[in-house]
Amino acid sequence: MLVWLAPGVPYPPHRHAGVEELYLLHGELMIEDRKLYPGDYNRAERGTGDQFVWSATGCMCVLLTSTRDVLRGPSSNDPVGTPAHFRAFFQSLRAEAYCLDCLSRMYDDPAPTVWRYLSENGILGRYAECANCGRLGETFRSP
Repeated sequence: MLVWLAPGVPYPPHRHAGVEELYLLHGELMIEDRKLYPGDYNRAERGTGDQFVWSATGCMCVLLTSTRDVLRGPSSNDPVGTPAHFRAFFQSLRAEAYCLDCLSRMYDDPAPTVWRYLSENGILGRYAECANCGRLGETFRSP
């Protein structure tokens, strides 16, 4: 199938029911901690899963996958009141740092909600360039 992902819209965490092959045609796409660019290829084996799939720019790809992939909802391990997508996002980050505005847009949650989650989980800001918008300021990344 030909898939277009709108800018800033995350794809839900999921488990692959079969082999998944993705060819990125346009834009940039983050899958876990890997950033794909036009022309890149990603293969996922049956039984594996993705917690974090997101595009700041929006992207278009050719996706060969099973129609029986299992989309996952909130995990029972999440603290009360913590959206599961924050937990998955921060677990998948390795080196990238994002500003509060970009984190808020990534998950379509108000900045105060994102800030509360960061604070409750001991994730402190530091002065750096945001990996998404490029602005210098307070950014956050997984410890």
